Amino acid sequence: MRTVIVGLGHRVDEAENGVVALGAAMANRPDLVFLDIHMP
Repeated sequence: MRTVIVGLGHRVDEAENGVVALGAAMANRPDLVFLDIHMP
């Protein structure tokens, strides 16, 4: 997915966990967020 999005000229930021993701979202105010939620 990253390859396609970057190939279309967009920036991709990734976070390793929810806490980091929330901090990045608050700092960068993204237009779109993709989440991969895996629940046991």
